[in-house]
This record gives sequence, structure tokens and C-alpha cells, in this order.
Amino acid sequence: MFRSRRARTVAAVGGLTILASVALVSQAGAHGSMQSPVSRTYACFLEGPESPDTDACRAAVAAGGTQGVQLPAD
Repeated sequence: MFRSRRARTVAAVGGLTILASVALVSQAGAHGSMQSPVSRTYACFLEGPESPDTDACRAAVAAGGTQGVQLPAD
């Protein structure tokens, strides 16, 4: 009987912990989208990957080429 009661207590406490975790979690608002806030890839796309203006975009193009900052062809 003692083991059965203890098992129910452990299950109840565990269930309440999981339920509280799920109930209190809100949606993550980590980065947003590519445009808000502007990602480096999108900013370099707006500058033009063939002739970037900023040092960060020049470094990105030097490291990975222009393919990463261009829109895919339709």
C-alpha cells in the first residue's frame, strides 16, 4: 500500500509540474523575421550582393560568395 501511495504522489507531482510548465510557457519572441529586425543577409541583399557597401556585407560575400544573399531564380 505504501508503494502504491508513493507512486501516485510522485505521478501527481510530476503531472502538476508538467501542467504548470505548459500553462506558463509563452511564445518565443527570439529574433523575429528577416525584415524585423533586419538580418545581415537581407541587408546585404538590399545593398546588392555584387557590390556591397558595408564592411559586414563585403566580409559575408568574401566568405560565402554572392549566392547566399541573392533571391533564388524563379
